[in-house]
Amino acid sequence: MKSPSLLLLACALACSGLASAAQRPTHKAHEPLRAGGRFVQVPQKLAVHSGGGSQDGILRGRDGEILGSEEDPEAALGGSFGNPFGLQLQANLVGRNLVNFTIDSAQIAGSTWSESFLVGFPNNPVQPTPVLVLFHGYGETPQDVLANSDFFEMGMKRGWIVIAPLGAHTYNYGIEYSQLNVEAALEMLAGTIAPSLGLTVDADRFYAVGFSMGGGGAASFVARHADTCDGLHFAGAAIHTGSTSLSYTYWSTPSIQSTFDSALMFGGPPNDPTLTFDYTRCSASDIDWTTGLVDPATDMVRDLTHMPVLSYYADQDPNATLIAQTTATHHQFRKRGGKGRLIHSPQNKHDWQTLKERRVFRMFRHAFQAPTTLTRTLADRDGDWHGFNITQATARVFSPFRWVVLPSANSFVVDEVANIQNLKLARPTDVGLNPDADLELIFDSADHVPLEIVIGEIDDQPSDVWLAGVPTSSWSYDAASKELTLFENGQGNYLKWTVFN
Repeated sequence: MKSPSLLLLACALACSGLASAAQRPTHKAHEPLRAGGRFVQVPQKLAVHSGGGSQDGILRGRDGEILGSEEDPEAALGGSFGNPFGLQLQANLVGRNLVNFTIDSAQIAGSTWSESFLVGFPNNPVQPTPVLVLFHGYGETPQDVLANSDFFEMGMKRGWIVIAPLGAHTYNYGIEYSQLNVEAALEMLAGTIAPSLGLTVDADRFYAVGFSMGGGGAASFVARHADTCDGLHFAGAAIHTGSTSLSYTYWSTPSIQSTFDSALMFGGPPNDPTLTFDYTRCSASDIDWTTGLVDPATDMVRDLTHMPVLSYYADQDPNATLIAQTTATHHQFRKRGGKGRLIHSPQNKHDWQTLKERRVFRMFRHAFQAPTTLTRTLADRDGDWHGFNITQATARVFSPFRWVVLPSANSFVVDEVANIQNLKLARPTDVGLNPDADLELIFDSADHVPLEIVIGEIDDQPSDVWLAGVPTSSWSYDAASKELTLFENGQGNYLKWTVFN
């Protein structure tokens, strides 16, 4: 069967509409404790079903109005979404141009949770199409984001795709397996769903907005996804009263401790040395509960400094600990050289509506811009970070490095390097360097551990390589991969490598 066109999707769903602006229910950041020290609902290891967001199977808006009932999307659309996973992707229509998808957990590496995500498709898409990713609050679902804010409606009217992932379950706090689920949803959207509707997502125009638990989740997810070589990266983020430090959340919110201690979450407190990294790697900043100070060695918020970031809270939000986290993380972001605003309003509620959506969209005007100034990067795992691919020396330990490209000198500087075994610049041209001309690298190590530095796109073997002004044999060239490897012993002090091409 042929994949349905966007026009068919719009026509098939024209009978229902998005909610208009109205009074929204107040969102509670944390459920009160119940008998036995547990709140109403802890994460359950059940398959996620793509329901319409209510017990009667009907998706309802802010005032209870019907947004659209569930039906078979393939029957309604007269086609197929084209499914490379056989029967592992399910889809249900839930409203005008709104489809809820579910990916089976078997298709998500590293996670044992299925993933449900709600997608809104525009009638008149921008091509290539920007993507707005919405991260829900504590105890919420993607359908709650639709009902409690105007982000879906306003994004779709702008010609954008809007997606709200569940992130495994409603109490996920951006834990790593939750982020793996969100990755899977975005990859499915970009690689399968959008193309099946004739759309191409704009890789340089992904934006993230998160509220409460989702504010912290959005900040962490964006910081941990900076693959600028054809991978997932973001052009802007908005943090709405977010739980940006999970250790701080644990100690400041006793009602959440039984959840975090659950084997389905972290399995214990953040002061357990075997779990500390799990908390910190999924936090934009690690804030000390007693002093309020941010640990400068583990602040992943540094990975956001190349994009605009809006931080927001309501002055009289009853969740004062979330205000403290949002402000501390923003101040650390600014200390790291980030460009963004911390704004607040004189309101006393904790819900989506206190942040005006138009303000966020005004900030999301520009596409991703590669960093052009000195950039600090903190990696928590192997992978691609701002154009560099790293292999860690030791897993489950942070790997910092700092870098700047000087195109006029065809040179780049990398320093403050620690816990990295292999550092690869696969595509120098992406950062403004010319690999066919003589190339310079100035390197300094923070831990003085030897590593390999790999430079790609070198078409021919260099005529010579010098280190610290003299020829060196500490290099190799692979003609098949067109990669030059420099064997750095890590003992020098800002020594210069010169590659003669």
